[in-house]
Amino acid sequence: MYKFTYKGEQYDYNPENPAIVGMDPDTGEMKFGDKLRDILGMSDEEAQQCHATGLLNELREKRDELLKETDWVGGTDVSDTLKAQWNPYRQALRDITENYTSLEDVVWPDKPE
Repeated sequence: MYKFTYKGEQYDYNPENPAIVGMDPDTGEMKFGDKLRDILGMSDEEAQQCHATGLLNELREKRDELLKETDWVGGTDVSDTLKAQWNPYRQALRDITENYTSLEDVVWPDKPE
């Protein structure tokens, strides 16, 4: 599941998947309806663009998590030697969306040891 915006509204669901319309009270299973794109009245092009944006947002979210894990590198008490080891990794993470568009195809840089 990922986030995308369509006509000023944010959605947390792939527009190509059936929308959840409720729960079966007898079985507790989710009931699904039409594809979200059809419910929203999206054109094929709009749905493809929202899907691409959602995949990129998902990639950014994971990238941001990895960057947060290395925020300590920017501290004033961190040696220049450690910064020199970690800064290329951090830069490669920041640049990841220039080369990849989804978590499915991304090759993450190697974390320094």
